[in-house]
Amino acid sequence: MFFSIPRRADGKLRFPDGAVFLSLISLAILATSFLLPAAGFPGIDTCSFHAFTGLSCPGCGLTRAFCAISHGQFHEAWGLHPFSFPLYGAAMVGAAAPWLNRRFPALTGRKAAMTFRVGVITLATAMLFYGGWRVKAEFEASRVQSNSGIPPARVVVEDRTSWCAWTHSS
Repeated sequence: MFFSIPRRADGKLRFPDGAVFLSLISLAILATSFLLPAAGFPGIDTCSFHAFTGLSCPGCGLTRAFCAISHGQFHEAWGLHPFSFPLYGAAMVGAAAPWLNRRFPALTGRKAAMTFRVGVITLATAMLFYGGWRVKAEFEASRVQSNSGIPPARVVVEDRTSWCAWTHSS
């Protein structure tokens, strides 16, 4: 068998350090990104922050970027959200967590756990700064367009690879 799940003394399954749970969640995320269309569903806004403010949150575009990566559209994924690549890689490593846990037991030690925590905190902090910068740029772009007489709902950016401001096309 690929991996075995150890049992406790009472016969119930014992999941080693949550590796199997992490793997199942990661596999579900990756499978969903393969099943959903790369462009998302037009007209469906799943972000509450965007629905209330009209601005993108730090995670806006991640679902569509994951789908674009799964469908091989890497340039489109980069334009949607640049943090999708390290997160997609993390999902792939998470999917292999039980095998990695069995093959490389040193990865489950305290030093590895601390390194993982520092990496997660660093990535989350970088995403928050990026999200704040993106919201500021979108707000300034909408303010400039509202002063120019163009309706604010018509915020269009020519280059979708620009990190400054995008239209939010769910």
